[in-house]
Amino acid sequence: MASFYLGNFGIGTFIHIALYTWVDTFVHSNMITKKNNLYKIRLEEVALKDDSPASKTIEFEFGNHDDIFDIIAKMQDKNMFDDKQ
Repeated sequence: MASFYLGNFGIGTFIHIALYTWVDTFVHSNMITKKNNLYKIRLEEVALKDDSPASKTIEFEFGNHDDIFDIIAKMQDKNMFDDKQ
């Protein structure tokens, strides 16, 4: 499984972009009319600040014409992230 550090963007920005991209009518109509790559995002709680058990997850799929992993690799090659985790 590939993972990467979001740097200064923050997880809130990442979630906002991911959820904004995943608009049901856009995804389905775009996937029917245009050939796309299909991606799945899974976000899960790992630890909560109040020490309560972390148990929530959300998972969704979305289509995109770009090769997102290729874009991430190019950004990592250019050292655009602080850490490669």
